Amino acid sequence: MGDIPAYNLENLEVVYAEQFQHIRSMVRSVLAELGVRKIRDTSSLEEAHDMIIDHPPDFVITDWGPEFDALKLVDWVRKGSDSPNRFTPIIVTSAFTERENVGLARDHGITEFIAKPLAPNTLYRRICMLIANARPFVECKVYFGPDRRRRSVGYDGESRRADEASI
Repeated sequence: MGDIPAYNLENLEVVYAEQFQHIRSMVRSVLAELGVRKIRDTSSLEEAHDMIIDHPPDFVITDWGPEFDALKLVDWVRKGSDSPNRFTPIIVTSAFTERENVGLARDHGITEFIAKPLAPNTLYRRICMLIANARPFVECKVYFGPDRRRRSVGYDGESRRADEASI
């Protein structure tokens, strides 16, 4: 798959929540083609919650839309007192990709956001990012989740810090 490192995904365990059977079946096939062998899928966020409690996965993939409020599941994973692992990576997929929706999902603590329709290469890249570039987690009064900053932008201006001043 191009410049992406090859990872053996066969030992990963995934919980996948998607309300539409045909999409769930397609993504399940893509995951299997990528090498993921342990996939538990459901059309219900409540069942996804139970699956996560019964046997915590390595990561979660969930759809999000007006009729399928996956952000409640994200909130529970990140903040729930009975969450088995608050650090579980969560990939949200959605056709509702307006900037405010992506920002809202990010502010709830998702790890990655993928716009629908899903491309197999995009899904693979995001899974690889979970493995190779895991972001540190941040905890404060109003947020718990992966660091929301994506890149470090350097400063090209004059150095004005006291400890950097020339003598």
